[in-house]
Amino acid sequence: MKSVLIIGCGWLGMPLAVRLHEKGYKVSGTTRQAERRALLEAQGVQMLPSHEISGYYNAVICTLTPPKTESDRALHQSIAASARKFEIPQLIYTSSISIYPDVPQLMDEEKADASSSMGQLEALYRQEYNDATILRLGGLYGGERHPAFYLSGKNSVPKPMAVINLVSQERVISAIELTVDKGIKGETFNIVDPEHPTRKKYYTEVCAQLGIPAPEFENTIDKGKVVDDSKWKLWFE
Repeated sequence: MKSVLIIGCGWLGMPLAVRLHEKGYKVSGTTRQAERRALLEAQGVQMLPSHEISGYYNAVICTLTPPKTESDRALHQSIAASARKFEIPQLIYTSSISIYPDVPQLMDEEKADASSSMGQLEALYRQEYNDATILRLGGLYGGERHPAFYLSGKNSVPKPMAVINLVSQERVISAIELTVDKGIKGETFNIVDPEHPTRKKYYTEVCAQLGIPAPEFENTIDKGKVVDDSKWKLWFE
């Protein structure tokens, strides 16, 4: 039975842990929230006391958010270094498309801003564990979480003609599941939804569906980045 450790069983890691456990993996996880810990233990997921790797697993998946403090950064570094120390075959980190500059271009995996905070974090993982697999996720939504709730009713929202680069929780979970199944190492993939409507069109329609006030956008034609997921599609779809 293949063993998997999910570091950070939050909004994304928790349903991922359940999915992999139901599929037959031996799943361990970490979380700092007692309620999530109890729910996962009740479903057969072994919960560990801290966000640390202390033994061997076939795969380690880190879904922790980017570091805000030096201690946060040290934790990420420790995770990557421990994966190397314990000779973990597969280390996956869920990064973000914020690594790309917001300019009106098609952004493939080669156009990352290495000087950005996310670029530096990815470099840290690769320095400590050369074969880390990086999944750069679009803006996340699913369940009761959606950026439309944040924008609802706001005025002068910028860049109405820029496109969205969102990704559903289900699409991300499926992507991670497939990455683990295939044992992918040392690759970087953009994970976004296939459709890229303009921000104005998308959020106006979604707010109507949710029954909440739509935002009012600025009257501008500025455009932004379009995140290219063709590498993922070429490999897996």
